[in-house]
Amino acid sequence: YSARAKMLLERYDITPRPRFIEVDLRSDARHIKTILARLTRHATFPNIILHGHSLGGSDDLLRMHEGGVLRSVLEAGGL
Repeated sequence: YSARAKMLLERYDITPRPRFIEVDLRSDARHIKTILARLTRHATFPNIILHGHSLGGSDDLLRMHEGGVLRSVLEAGGL
C-alpha cells in the first residue's frame, strides 16, 4: 500500500517533494506507530500526513484522487 501511495503522489507536481519516512525500518517502529495512531487517529500504514494532519492511508488517498479532490487538498496545504 505504501508503494501505491508513493506512486500516486508522484503524479502530482509537489514542491517541495514529499518526505517518506519508512517507519518499519526504524528500530523504534513500534513506538512511532503507537504515537502516530494516538496523534492522528489513523492506526494503519501508510499514514499520509500533511502539516501534522492525517489525510488517511493509501485507500483514502486513492479515493481523493479518483474523486478529483486530492489536488485541491494538496494545494490548500500549500503544495
